[in-house]
Amino acid sequence: MAKAWIHDKWLKSTQVTTADGHRTKMEPLPSAKHSLAMFADEPGKAKVPDEFKSKDYGKGARWEVRWRVDGTGRRKLFHYLADDEAFMAEIEDRIRSNRYMDPKDSCRALREATELWQHGLAGTIKGSTEGRYRRELRVWVMPQWGDVVLKEISTSRIQRWYVSLAEGTAPYGGERGSASSLSASSIRSGGKIVLGSILDVAVENRWIDVNPVTKTRVPHNRAVSNGEST
Repeated sequence: MAKAWIHDKWLKSTQVTTADGHRTKMEPLPSAKHSLAMFADEPGKAKVPDEFKSKDYGKGARWEVRWRVDGTGRRKLFHYLADDEAFMAEIEDRIRSNRYMDPKDSCRALREATELWQHGLAGTIKGSTEGRYRRELRVWVMPQWGDVVLKEISTSRIQRWYVSLAEGTAPYGGERGSASSLSASSIRSGGKIVLGSILDVAVENRWIDVNPVTKTRVPHNRAVSNGEST
């Protein structure tokens, strides 16, 4: 069962003995919480009894969202409770609506999505088209994006790559010669189609939210030479 909760890394409950000799758990006093809230950036000045201080009191971020999905625990730290609560609400909404993505998946390199894309490519298009796509992957896409993690592949970075392809300055993985400027149709094929299809696979596997290729615009060679894009 999936769930999320907030953990205070600075404060902890303590065990006390009641008048009848029983041991019971006591939560941090409201006055201690209020004092710490007043001195959130200077916890050493807060009036918090030592028995309510955790071993991490005053160290690093105070608030932590913890969540568990499919038996795997995750966590994320925040300095302020409002940010912590907003993130937890987002996580809970994603879990309920079956849109949850493991944050670690967005740290996968593009080449992992590329492997899945290539497995599904054979036999789905004409042999000549498949050959062209695989060449564009090897010569242009992988030299630029192969080792880049998915969350760092943005629309603006792809847009700049398009310009470098048009100018002939993009990383080149060909076996012969050197990079040359590409036409708008070649950029569209390598960028919009090949890179775009690979990132579609990442979206389908819930490794990223959206495909950053979708909103890119392929520059025309004339526009690039004038320092513009269309």
